[in-house]
Amino acid sequence: AVVSALVDKVRLDMDQYESTGDRQVLDHLLFQLELLQRHLLVAETDRDILQMLSHAVSAVNRMIDESLNVFPEVNACCVYTNNRGRPKLDVRKDQLMHLLSLKFTCPDIAMLLGVSLRTVR
Repeated sequence: AVVSALVDKVRLDMDQYESTGDRQVLDHLLFQLELLQRHLLVAETDRDILQMLSHAVSAVNRMIDESLNVFPEVNACCVYTNNRGRPKLDVRKDQLMHLLSLKFTCPDIAMLLGVSLRTVR
């Protein structure tokens, strides 16, 4: 009965995430899947079912990781020059233009890329 209720909750969370894309729903889905996994381990469930559930948990973890990286294409590339001091950071012009088109300010862009304000200007 507990497993059946957890499966129903997982289905509801999946439907809600598909319709809203809400990250909190994804977190709750992960919680429900892990709880279901624990119950099935105790119940000595078939190994194939546990493996499928483990893959589902991994997939939801990847989705959460991807949702945390809002701008995956925006970063400063580190260029090693074999000189002393910090490595050179290369910020592409198209990245800057993209962020400016999204109405980011120069200080915001500097913070997002992890570079100085002078580098952005």
